[in-house]
Amino acid sequence: METLPLPSPRSTLPPWGSVSCCATPHPHRLAFVGEVDIALEDNLDAMFSFLSHSTASDVAICLHDVTFLDSTGLDFLVRVQEQVQATGHTLRLVAPSAAVRWVLRISELTPLFPIENAPAGSAATCECRSPRIDGVRVVVPGQRAVGMDGAAG
Repeated sequence: METLPLPSPRSTLPPWGSVSCCATPHPHRLAFVGEVDIALEDNLDAMFSFLSHSTASDVAICLHDVTFLDSTGLDFLVRVQEQVQATGHTLRLVAPSAAVRWVLRISELTPLFPIENAPAGSAATCECRSPRIDGVRVVVPGQRAVGMDGAAG
């Protein structure tokens, strides 16, 4: 049996996770940061609902700053992959961290996802300069967050 080394955590990132979605028409861009686990289940469900009710599009998920990914995060990736494929579009994982690559490898899910590597030393493909949704808040860079219900956050 092959032994896989555990990835080293990035100490500069918070111990909790977050998920955000850029509100671009094509492709939808999501970014995960920190620990993507059961604590983010409600946020991931909100993101999935947003994607389910949006115009069909390719989806790009940046995983550059993920320090931990559990079965909740894997389930989200598989659900999005199935939904996106059903509409004839593509899901691609952008710059997955060593932690994400390790989990995909040991779960034997790597072949399911096209992977786009960021240029060495750069997370430029993960930047979001357009409006995005954080959980249930819409965030426009340089402006105050507004909830999906219109309330300022």
